Amino acid sequence: MRGARPGPEGAVNKVFNAEFNQRKSTFAINANGMSAVACMPGNTAAEARAQTFLRARAATIEGGTSEVLRSQMAERILGLPRDLDVDKGISWTQTKRN
Repeated sequence: MRGARPGPEGAVNKVFNAEFNQRKSTFAINANGMSAVACMPGNTAAEARAQTFLRARAATIEGGTSEVLRSQMAERILGLPRDLDVDKGISWTQTKRN
């Protein structure tokens, strides 16, 4: 709305909403007990709860994981130093892997 490019502030909204939706959907599953996970075909309310529960988990991954977004917020909004990059300048094939 300011006419400028979006900044890192959008990450705050994404992390908050993704994790809030996880908590909300987990509460709905817990509150409904066994009927939340074992339902009869055609039970649209139970199907919607299950879909919301699974989508809430995916939302914390898509568009950048919450952990990556937290690192971006720490660096760009709070001005904290960047994480140490021990593999900087080394090709991927030469990096140590488990």
